[in-house]
Amino acid sequence: HAIPSHCFRTLTSHDYRCPICKKCIMDQQSMARVWAERARDVAAQPMPPDLARVVDVLCNDCEGRSENRNWHFLGVQCVQCDSFNTVVLRVVSVGGGAADIGQVGT
Repeated sequence: HAIPSHCFRTLTSHDYRCPICKKCIMDQQSMARVWAERARDVAAQPMPPDLARVVDVLCNDCEGRSENRNWHFLGVQCVQCDSFNTVVLRVVSVGGGAADIGQVGT
């Protein structure tokens, strides 16, 4: 999308997504490092049972859908492209039983 260069510089100082289509505007190699770091952060901070949620998400980058993913406040990773640039489409389950529903990699 067309965007003035000064607006682009301002945007990239605090966000990695296009304001119009929400796809990542940084190159895939740079984002792969960011996503790997985010995945480590998620793994290091498990959600307490009372905050557990299982969700279906849509990836803004590859437009793939992932179902029954464990929600985390740091983000939900796309199983198709490993991006954390996802949006929750539906909450499947909430609370202590949610951990039993969510499947990693589905």
